[in-house]
This record gives sequence, C-alpha cells and structure tokens, in this order.
Amino acid sequence: MTTIATPTTYKNQLKNIKDSLETIMSQTAPSNSDVESKILELTRLNRDVLGSIGTLNTNMTSIQSDLNDERTKNKRLKKALGIAERNYSTTDEMINDYEKLYEKGYLRNWALGISICAGLYGIYVLYKAKPTA
Repeated sequence: MTTIATPTTYKNQLKNIKDSLETIMSQTAPSNSDVESKILELTRLNRDVLGSIGTLNTNMTSIQSDLNDERTKNKRLKKALGIAERNYSTTDEMINDYEKLYEKGYLRNWALGISICAGLYGIYVLYKAKPTA
C-alpha cells in the first residue's frame, strides 16, 4: 500500500525550493552596476564598429573608383597599342565599344525628346500668352 503525502509535505517542499531558488538567484544574478557597465561597453563597441564600417565603406568606394579608372586607362592603352592578349579580347573590346555607342545614342535620343518637348512647350506658352483681339 502506498502512502499519500499530505498537503503540508508539498507546501514544505515548495517552501524549501523557493528559499533555495532565492539564494541561488542572489548569488548568480549580476548587480545593476555590472549590467550598466556591460551595456556601456557594448554601446561603445557598437559605436566603434559603426565608425569602422563607415571608414571601410569610404575606403572601398575610393578603391573601386581607382580600380575603374585604372581599367579604363588599361583599355585605352591596350587599344592604342593594339594588344590582344587572348582570343576573345578583341571581341570584348568590340562589345565594350558598341555598348558605349549604344549608351551615347540612348542618351542622345532622350536629350532630343526632352528638348523637343521643351521647345513645343515654349512655343505653346509664347503663342498662348498673346490675346487675339
């Protein structure tokens, strides 16, 4: 036959667990000053990291622009010297030339369209402003 525990036994066990939990928590919980110092340190580290990321981005941008400049100089010099290092180098140069021609034509077409619209608007405003009497 099994013995049934009384409610007081359970209450005593719960009280012992609660007391031991409070002592464990008081021993392991960090103090407010420790938490605040850690928060300040993390905030400083975050600020330093963000500053370093900004510096890195500016450096990468300048390196990328320098690299693009050197690539264009290299293409121009290769074209001037007629150097074709690989079989597909000349085709790449032709493709790049045609891309540049396309971009120039594309921009020229947009500029022409915008100037036509501006001219028509100017004519409209000029003749609309004169009253017919």
